Amino acid sequence: MFVDFFYFLRSQKVTITLIEFLDLLKALEKNLSNCSVDEFYYLSKTILIKNEKDLDRFDQVFGEFFKGLAPLDEVPLNIEESWINKLKNRTFTPEEKAMIEANKIIFVGDASMSSYEILSPGGSVEHANETPGIVWLGKIKKKYKNIVWLNPVQEDQWKYTQSIGIISEIFEHKMFPLTLTGISKAMKELQKKH
Repeated sequence: MFVDFFYFLRSQKVTITLIEFLDLLKALEKNLSNCSVDEFYYLSKTILIKNEKDLDRFDQVFGEFFKGLAPLDEVPLNIEESWINKLKNRTFTPEEKAMIEANKIIFVGDASMSSYEILSPGGSVEHANETPGIVWLGKIKKKYKNIVWLNPVQEDQWKYTQSIGIISEIFEHKMFPLTLTGISKAMKELQKKH
């Protein structure tokens, strides 16, 4: 199947070499696509395409070659109802609860974007998502008490970007610069009992 895919790409004038194809096979041997059509698409595109001019063509050819394959999450699964109910009603032991609560979350990113992307429904790159980013960040913050944000933007520049201030407020000002001092302060924050 994958050899056919390789030859089909080449027949459709997508520039790929045997070396890139062999790299893709190595990645598949290591199960880097997790048996997902979507992940295989991104993995193969990342490994095979080295020239910007081939990006759109790859998308078209990939779609044509793999047409009719449904994503795994759309394939109906025959799972016994009793198994699902057991999982839904599962209670955690005190040790399991403690492990969940002990999780520590570290975001790393510049937090620089339009405030619209955080505050408005459909504001992200997923325009169909009616839940604003601020709600998702709030859910994460509520679920995990041990949480910090490391920001690579110089701290004295944060005041010039509204979204940095918004995200810092969401995280109760647990945003630190991505410097040795900032990382040290963030680690101390994560060690506090919440």
